[in-house]
Amino acid sequence: MKRIAFALVCLLMISASVKAQHQLGEIIDINGVKGMVFLVDDRGEHGLAMSVKRCEEKWLANKEAKFETNSFYEDDGEKNMKVIENYIKENNQEWEDFPFLKFCHELGEGWYAPANEELMALINFINKGEGIKYNHKNVKELNKSLRDAGGDALWGTLKTPNLYFSSTEAEKGHVYAMVFEHNTANALSGGAIFGIKGRYVLRPVMKVLPGGKALTAIGSRAVHKF
Repeated sequence: MKRIAFALVCLLMISASVKAQHQLGEIIDINGVKGMVFLVDDRGEHGLAMSVKRCEEKWLANKEAKFETNSFYEDDGEKNMKVIENYIKENNQEWEDFPFLKFCHELGEGWYAPANEELMALINFINKGEGIKYNHKNVKELNKSLRDAGGDALWGTLKTPNLYFSSTEAEKGHVYAMVFEHNTANALSGGAIFGIKGRYVLRPVMKVLPGGKALTAIGSRAVHKF
C-alpha cells in the first residue's frame, strides 16, 4: 500500500512539473494579471510574458521636458524601472508624469517596461523567428489569442505597430522604441497600406511623441519575468 501511495505522489510531482513548462504564445496568469509568453528557455521554465492589455499612452507627459533619468540598461527593463522610480522620488515627481511607465507599474509587482533587447525578443516572437520581416499570419493568430484572453490586439489604428516603447533611454530627450516601417516599394498595394508589408526596426524616438488616436498608433506592452 505504501508503495502505491509513493507511486501516486511521484506521478503527481511529474504531472506538476509538466504543467510548469511553458510554451511560446501561452497565456499565463501572473498574480491575477494575464500575460502572453514571448520568450522561454529550453526547459520551458523561465522567460518573459507580455501583458495581454496594450497601452496607448506617451512615454512622457510633458512635451517640453528633455532630460535623462539614466535608465540606460539595454538588457533588463526591470532595472530601468527601478532607476526611474528613484528619479521620481528624488525629483518630487509622480508616475503620472510617465504615462506608459505608470501603466506598467500599476499592473502590479514584477511588471515593467521592457528594455530594448527585450523588445527585440518581442519583435522576433511576433515575426515567428523571422527577424524584422512582418509576419501577417502570425500576427493574426496572436491577435485572436490575445482577444480570447480578454486582451487587446497587437496594434491599434490601421493595425500598424508604429510605436512600442521600451524603458531604455538613448540621447537626451529620446527613448528606444519598436517602429514599424511600411515597405515603400509596395506602398500602392492594399496590403502595404494596412501594414501587411513592412519591417520592424528599433530606433531612438522622442519621448513625447503623441500616441494612440492618430495614424501613429502606440501599442506598448508591459512585460514580466517568470
